[in-house]
Amino acid sequence: MSDFFSLTSNSNKEAQDLLVLGISWDKASSYRFGSLQGPNYIRNATSSKIYNTFTETGIDLSQRWKVNDLGNIDTKDKNFSEIINSISDQVEEHRTEEPILFLGGDHLITYFCLHAINPKNMGIIYFDAHPDLYNHYEGNKYSHACVLRRVLEYTDIKPHNLVQIGIRAFTNEQSVFAIENDILVFPRKEVQKLESKEIATQIKNKLGHLEQIYLSIDLDVLDPAYAPGVGNPEPAGLSTSNIIDLIHELAGLPIKFFDIVEINPKHDYSKVTGYTAAKIIKEILGIIPQKSVRTPPYKV
Repeated sequence: MSDFFSLTSNSNKEAQDLLVLGISWDKASSYRFGSLQGPNYIRNATSSKIYNTFTETGIDLSQRWKVNDLGNIDTKDKNFSEIINSISDQVEEHRTEEPILFLGGDHLITYFCLHAINPKNMGIIYFDAHPDLYNHYEGNKYSHACVLRRVLEYTDIKPHNLVQIGIRAFTNEQSVFAIENDILVFPRKEVQKLESKEIATQIKNKLGHLEQIYLSIDLDVLDPAYAPGVGNPEPAGLSTSNIIDLIHELAGLPIKFFDIVEINPKHDYSKVTGYTAAKIIKEILGIIPQKSVRTPPYKV
């Protein structure tokens, strides 16, 4: 197992646990298979041999977090119910109020995780090149292209509590669904046109009243120049700087869960995507509120 920026060996008694759980799954992929190997690949990229414990904003993560890595859920020969139950068992056994990082795996793991969490009063911030709002894709209702439709169908999350960022592969069917259901969408062009602070303000106004937020990062939201090792590369994407700037501006929201998905080690040249995933995780850890910090409803 990786040391997660040396946080697995953190001896700071005041630091709060961050739970990490990998879901080795890629059967919902529609193009490149291989994200099954994603969890351990991301772990290896978080080595303290590469990174220190400080975020760009000057926060020393060793003073906040100690990582409790729970390993991977083995999905081999398991049906959906068994996978969801395995995740739920791990969450219930280890979690009190600790935040959880889920490592994928293709994007259907977000559905598995949210189903297992059984969220109440929760919103989702969804970074992705694709809206994943198909009712079915090539006859499959559980394709990674249908993730959010299944989340909205099988959890208590409401469509108006969903925000999508970096979308650049809409279809008419998905666009109509987003508009009719009051989903806040920031297409790639809008993200690159607006200031990060302006986007974050709109998100906080929409989701800031909620008790908890699930943040999902599909690495194909990035341009393939920054993340070549993904299942469905989509050119003309965001830069790593775009993502990090937005993450910093989301500070103050009650992010309790987050995932990193769709990394495909077989197509990752010079491990660029792995290091990008590690960088994103590190900066997210700098904005997640600790359980002792109670964030009031946010309105700007």
